[in-house]
Amino acid sequence: MTIAVLLAVLLTAMPLAAQVSDDGTVLDDEFGFGMVEIEGDSSIGLEPIEPIDAVANVWMLSVACLALLTALPGAALLVASTAPLIDMPRVLAVLGAVAASLVLVWVGYGYSLAYGGNADGENFSPWIGNAQYVLLADARPRFDETSGETRYPTRDGVATLTHATYRGMLFVLAGVLLSTAVVERFSPLAVVLFTVAWASVVGCPLLHWTWNSGVLAHLGGHARIAGVSTGVIDSAGGLPVFFAVGISGLVAMFVTRGRCNATASPAIGNQWGRSFVAFAGTWLFFVGMCGIVGRSNTAGHGQAAVAVMNTILAAAAGCLGWCAVESVRQTLHRAAPPRSGRFLGGTPAGAVVAGIAAIASGAVYLDVPWAMATALAAGLITAIVGSRAAAGRDPWNAAALLAALAIGGLVGVVGTGVFATRNVAGTAAATGRLGVLENGPLLSQHLAALIVVAIYAGIASAVLAKFAQLLSRPPAPPTDGSVDPM
Repeated sequence: MTIAVLLAVLLTAMPLAAQVSDDGTVLDDEFGFGMVEIEGDSSIGLEPIEPIDAVANVWMLSVACLALLTALPGAALLVASTAPLIDMPRVLAVLGAVAASLVLVWVGYGYSLAYGGNADGENFSPWIGNAQYVLLADARPRFDETSGETRYPTRDGVATLTHATYRGMLFVLAGVLLSTAVVERFSPLAVVLFTVAWASVVGCPLLHWTWNSGVLAHLGGHARIAGVSTGVIDSAGGLPVFFAVGISGLVAMFVTRGRCNATASPAIGNQWGRSFVAFAGTWLFFVGMCGIVGRSNTAGHGQAAVAVMNTILAAAAGCLGWCAVESVRQTLHRAAPPRSGRFLGGTPAGAVVAGIAAIASGAVYLDVPWAMATALAAGLITAIVGSRAAAGRDPWNAAALLAALAIGGLVGVVGTGVFATRNVAGTAAATGRLGVLENGPLLSQHLAALIVVAIYAGIASAVLAKFAQLLSRPPAPPTDGSVDPM
């Protein structure tokens, strides 16, 4: 379905884009879609609206479809593969309910909390957005009686609705990944309520802090010391999405720890089935993330090429990290049984997910060799941690996926603080020196942001998880005596 939507966007929007001149004026309307000029006119009493960059608008719409591919079915399959094969349909149904709920939250008030307000406006808050986009009020097109034209509000050169669609898919992705922590512990209603509460209390503020000139934003943000920007830079969600979700999920699992339904030594048929589902989820997650980081440059120019290349190399470097760790393990423990059927945890896909999460922060700020080094470090750490944690039991569980996200996000944020360079970012995207290699101050700022996000997300998740647990029935104790990996 997602692929069909993507093709539809490309086939319909690209011909229309070719009919729009550089100044936003329609040159031809042979398709009969009634496209009009979208430039504002102050003479009719309305504020001028920035013309829509047709190419950038199509590019972001296409990426939004890839972002949906990352969340559903990519991340959903990854989460479902943590459950026994027989429980996967139920888990996928719950994740569908979670995604649907988050879409409604995003349209209702989530986009407004995350992106409401202008940093140059009088009533702007660096902590949380305002009510500007409640029910997408200021994002919807409107017809002007005086000019006889339909006016489309814009943001960053694209239609505001396009921007809301793309960012909304990242919002849904975060919620689906977070559901890993509780989907087998809580009732479906409790899972939805926990995820929606986390997205409202933690997710929206973090997006505002990082990407809407909030307290953590580096460019044009309010995090300043002696007039010098002291915030973070983040391309595609390394800090506010992957690291925050990983930490929040692990904390939620810890405070609600108890028995789980997974067996300690699943049958080989069940294991291979889960491995196939996990492989499919990992592949879709990778394809979607290529689009998400590619959108880091709105118009899809040179920085987009760097971002996509860095993502491809990050996945490969993460897998290479697992290969190195597994080779050493087999050399040191030749008598150890082969990991037949095992796919995640201390195995390839966990390292691949960590590598992709690691590049999300600095996709458009890291040169290719340093992007590979960052992802390789994330893959190595994830493989080592996963290999130790998996000793004696099923290596693929919810904790393994959340740990891969947390480790990848952590390594990526630190790596961006060390290796970010103006050679890639350019003077238009960043002012002054960036990473440690340029004698820039970014590393200390990123470390401080990691501490802030970890504390805030961890405490909020612990409180919300305990409340959600009260609404859920206690899980039935397993018949084989297995215990929760946390």
